[in-house]
Amino acid sequence: MFVSIVAVVMMAFAASTTVSAQEAAPSQVWGVGINGGQNLGAYAYYAVSSTIHVGSGVGLSIQEGQNVFYLAPYAKFLFPSSGNIYPFLFGQLHLMFGDASNTMLNIGGGMQAWVAPRVAVWGAVGVLNLGFDPSYTIFGLLSPAVGVEYNL
Repeated sequence: MFVSIVAVVMMAFAASTTVSAQEAAPSQVWGVGINGGQNLGAYAYYAVSSTIHVGSGVGLSIQEGQNVFYLAPYAKFLFPSSGNIYPFLFGQLHLMFGDASNTMLNIGGGMQAWVAPRVAVWGAVGVLNLGFDPSYTIFGLLSPAVGVEYNL
């Protein structure tokens, strides 16, 4: 699953060689994306400004003996950049339902690159997971993920 997402990211980079990337992150547009890491999922977002994006992911994790549906609203802050690569911080609430349930807040950061006027690729890693049900705290390099976004 992770390999397929990496392949999608590589194809996006390859396809963008003939298209000039945009100079600034989008503002006041809707977008959709796919992401992979521990789970494969899709998400929709709204770029409130060029530095603040809000959205929600949905996904399904199917494993032997443990199938989980998740809903994950998030907020992302992109730091200003002079080019088309933006470092960012994010906060994401994970609500998991199914054979295993869990509610947690994931906080982390990453990099996002606009490889075409409407296409971005990103990579991120969580650094803090705060579990609410059940209660736990995990600190470290957690939950690596990659994704591709498309502005509508």
